Amino acid sequence: MSIAALYNYNHKLCNVPVGIRLLYFIPAFIIAMLNNSILFSTIITVLFFVFTIIFTSVSYKKLVKLYLIPFTFILIGCITIAVSFSGSNLIFSIGKLKIFADSENIIIAQLSFFRSISIISIVFGILLTHSISDISLLMKKAGIPVLFVEIFVLTYKFVNNLIVLSKMLYTAQKCRLAYANNRGKISSFTMLITNIFQQSLVYARNVETAQAARAGNGSYIFMKKPHTYKFNQTLIPLVINGVIISLYIIIKA
Repeated sequence: MSIAALYNYNHKLCNVPVGIRLLYFIPAFIIAMLNNSILFSTIITVLFFVFTIIFTSVSYKKLVKLYLIPFTFILIGCITIAVSFSGSNLIFSIGKLKIFADSENIIIAQLSFFRSISIISIVFGILLTHSISDISLLMKKAGIPVLFVEIFVLTYKFVNNLIVLSKMLYTAQKCRLAYANNRGKISSFTMLITNIFQQSLVYARNVETAQAARAGNGSYIFMKKPHTYKFNQTLIPLVINGVIISLYIIIKA
């Protein structure tokens, strides 16, 4: 499950200016980074999970599938923090191999896990309410060099096209029974990688030719519909951030 497959261009915040959209996420993101409470991290995770479903109209089942990828990596990382090969609290041993899990390491692992999941929920909310053009324009306004912005855009475009291309080639190979036996699997997979690499070069050359034909200077310009700033559009994010800050102060106290 990818973000591009879930992105809804007609989400409920699509007509809200990008600057106001960020008000929903940036304050909560900063607080989540500084937070040391498992309870507050859980509240943030649930809040932005529900927020993403309401404002993007994405089904909760698809959103859960999207969470599974970072969840797995975070869980593995936190397990490596919690356990060690030396300590005072022995969990189990296999021959000479002994696995320990001290209480301090377990607390750090738990805090890291819940904090990371809360941050991931906010990041997914940002990515599912901001298109690639919105993010690139924000990067430019933030003063990030144009070279890095263009690399970011090209990476997104090429990765997306390579995924589609690889699926098409793989389906064509399967229809011709290319993976019917072990010997054919190796040669077919090698041909698949070779063709993907060749097609990526062709795609890059076509992009360069198309830009040159339109007298382009090699930079990407995104056309955005102008938005009018209204004060009432800031009320909802201000209320949400007020509730989040209040909860953070109460729990911390």
